[in-house]
Amino acid sequence: MVLVFAVSALAQKEMLTKEETVNYLNKKLQEVDGRSMSWPNAFSRYSNLSFRIKGDNVELKYVETFQNGTTRQTNYEFNPGHISKFETIHGPQSGSAVRSFRVKFISKTGRFSDTSTALKDVDYADFPYFAALTDARVRMQKALLHLRDLAKAEEEPFGN
Repeated sequence: MVLVFAVSALAQKEMLTKEETVNYLNKKLQEVDGRSMSWPNAFSRYSNLSFRIKGDNVELKYVETFQNGTTRQTNYEFNPGHISKFETIHGPQSGSAVRSFRVKFISKTGRFSDTSTALKDVDYADFPYFAALTDARVRMQKALLHLRDLAKAEEEPFGN
């Protein structure tokens, strides 16, 4: 009887699919749209944020507009199965509406480009998040770990 209840409880708690997880992360990025990251003597405003599936990879894009009016379009593409850890990015002021964290990969398997940088291989992607929501970073990181686990399961569905 207890076993049946436990199995029933697990069945009710369905995990999000890859598409649903990507949509969730895209929604969390939209919380940043129009908000600024503040530095001691500067700021940048975020816009046009998107996170989507691109083949076996995912793609993160955003635009930063700086206080002098210049803009930077940033693009990352990576296989979520290669996520290894997260790092804090230090620098923005503590009261900044937007902060960011770094997603590290197992090696330089990610791709990066921006307005002034040609496409290159990298071992990271920087994710902005709305810092006023105290759990935004943790929730995004949990979603990215779930996405990693889903990607690994796609690569080897009967692996460990």
